[in-house]
Formats: sequence, structure tokens, C-alpha cells
Amino acid sequence: MESFANGMYKLGEVILYAIVSMFYSMIILLPIFLLNLFLTENISKYLVFFIPLSGLLGFALERQANSFTATFVNDKKAFSSYFKETFDDDMLSKYLLYVLLFSLYFYADSSLRIISFTNGFVGILTIILLYFYRGIIFYTILQISHRKYIGIIQTIKNSLILTYRYFFYSIIVYLVWELFERLIINNNFWLLIFILIFAAMVNTINEYAIRKL
Repeated sequence: MESFANGMYKLGEVILYAIVSMFYSMIILLPIFLLNLFLTENISKYLVFFIPLSGLLGFALERQANSFTATFVNDKKAFSSYFKETFDDDMLSKYLLYVLLFSLYFYADSSLRIISFTNGFVGILTIILLYFYRGIIFYTILQISHRKYIGIIQTIKNSLILTYRYFFYSIIVYLVWELFERLIINNNFWLLIFILIFAAMVNTINEYAIRKL
């Protein structure tokens, strides 16, 4: 009975952590959510509006990765915002990096998917490019949240190497991202869930594979 009670308590803590985490993510992404209310389609379809704000998505992912590792690995406070760790002295450089990565990703995604329906070769090329784009973004967040920030060029270079080196993990990231991207198009709430799952993958892959590097 005691073990059951402890299990329910732990479950309650995890659920509360998820709710608080989504609240913090909503604060960071508030400009995107507000603008999305006035658009007829998802904001990611309107690149001219989305690109300048896309860096906020990177910060939301980074903050969640910081929070997840601090809570479940380092046993620190579960409900802290971790804004200080995210919005640090390198904030501007990181924002430019996130804008660069997400703008290239969404531009390639929207452009290539249209062409891929009419050309099988382009379809295969689209999958390969999206695999690397998603891998680079994933390992960029992993590096920034778990390592010392080393600048835009070196971070992208390392992320490309990690995407190629850890093929199995990168495939998992690709498939999970693909699933949630389809859900997010219809309902932005799934973006908050995706951020949680993304942070869990960052922490798990870092602990079991990348940490030894």
C-alpha cells in the first residue's frame, strides 16, 4: 500500500511538472500564440511572420532541456523557470542561431514537400534533408543546454557530425518530430507536448550516448 501511495505521489509530481513546464513554454512562445490567433492557418505557413519569432521556439526547447536535466538528473528544484540559464550572456548569438536553423528548416520543409508530391526523387531528397535539418536542430539544443556555448559555426558543425554519427538516435528524433509536426499543424497545444518530449529525448540521448564525448 505504501509503495502504491509513493507511486501515485511520484506520478502526481510528474503531471504537475509537465503542467508547470507547459506554462513556462507558453510564456516564451506567447508572441507566436497571440499572432496565430489572427491568422487563418498555422503561423509556420506565414514565413514572413514566423521567421523573426522562430528563435523563441529554440529558447523554449533549450529552457525545457535545462529544466528536465536539472530536475530528473541533478535532483534540483522541479518548478524553477530556468530562465536565467537560458537567457544568459550569449542570448543574442543563440537567438540568431535559432532563427537561422528554424527559418532554413521551415522554408525547406514547405518548399520541398510541395515538389516531392510530383517527383519521387525529390521526395527521397526531402526526407534526407529533413533528417539532417532536424538532427542539427536537436543536437544544437543538446549542446547548448548541456555544454558550454561555442558559437554559431562550431555548434552547427558539431551538430552535423553528431547527426551523422548517431544515426539510430537521429532516426528516432526524425520520426517523433514528423509525428508531432503533423499534429501541431491542426492544434498548437501539441507544440507544448512536443517540447516536453523533445527535452526528454535530449536528456536521454545525452546521458546514454553523447555524455561520453
